[in-house]
Amino acid sequence: MLDIVDHCICFLFQLKIHHMRLQRSLEACKFGVINYFDALKLQERLVSERKSGKILDTILSLQHPPTYTLGKRRTDHNLLVSEADLKTMGAELHYTERGGDITFHGPRQAILYPIVSLRDIGFGARNYVEGLESVMIEVASFYGVNAHAGKTGETGVWVGDRKIGAIGVRISSGITSHGLAFNIDPDLSYFKHIVPCGIPDKGVTSLKTETQKELPPDEVIHEQLIHCFAKVLLNVKDCTQIIALKELQLSNIYNLTKFMKGDDNGTTDIYNVEAAEILVNEAQALPVTEAAPIYEQLLCTFPTAAKYWKQYVEAYMAINNDEVTKQIFSRCLLNCLQISLW
Repeated sequence: MLDIVDHCICFLFQLKIHHMRLQRSLEACKFGVINYFDALKLQERLVSERKSGKILDTILSLQHPPTYTLGKRRTDHNLLVSEADLKTMGAELHYTERGGDITFHGPRQAILYPIVSLRDIGFGARNYVEGLESVMIEVASFYGVNAHAGKTGETGVWVGDRKIGAIGVRISSGITSHGLAFNIDPDLSYFKHIVPCGIPDKGVTSLKTETQKELPPDEVIHEQLIHCFAKVLLNVKDCTQIIALKELQLSNIYNLTKFMKGDDNGTTDIYNVEAAEILVNEAQALPVTEAAPIYEQLLCTFPTAAKYWKQYVEAYMAINNDEVTKQIFSRCLLNCLQISLW
């Protein structure tokens, strides 16, 4: 079985706890768009692994296809259309054990699912939720958006009376799952079919709606959320303390089934990168113009993998297309944490 540490990007944080210098690590696993059911099963497996001490604190960063989810405080009248209508729209409906009422998830919405031990980080449930709110408030501030926590009974993050970030968590034996959803630029029309979070007479908004300007790639905002989570929840005072130990080599969604079921020996292995290496070998054997789409596919799956960015840039430098190369360098600077590896 592959070592989980060797195939995740690992961030180390130096914390002072009880006047002792300790080393804490957070594994950030970044995916693209993942079916809600698959992500739910993955969380359940990781929670079990975290409880038994087999894995460290872990945070999943991803997006979902159009999906409506109802939490434990759900009331049927907050879903304004039938489930059949949702299917016609191409959206799924899931009943969950997280807190909260009904919400929508979809493309261009950043999802963080932290699987962390509240005991280890010294947080209670209320403090943890407030911490998640602070994470989204800080990221919104990077773009000049003045967001704030809601009033009593209005969990989440707001811009005026419009919700930009939702929170719904589950805590089992001190281990968290589910988490936050931050609206980058989702299709807000999907929210018209529900009473978001069961709060009537309130609107929804997004970072794009509030700024009305070009935003960086979604992967960058995902990174900012992860960094702010580390700073707020793990008490890291300066995000420059984050040290990327390993290059991101995380498998894509096609290996989720193997991870969730395990193999015949009862072991699991989500971090198989053989498929990626096969693609790399294919790309290297092709002319640059044919290789480019393969590198793009790799970068969608492994957005911060330094070696794929490096090979992509070198491929375009080989054809002396200065303008395209400059654009790719710009994307590298936004996306790749491991620039020092170049």
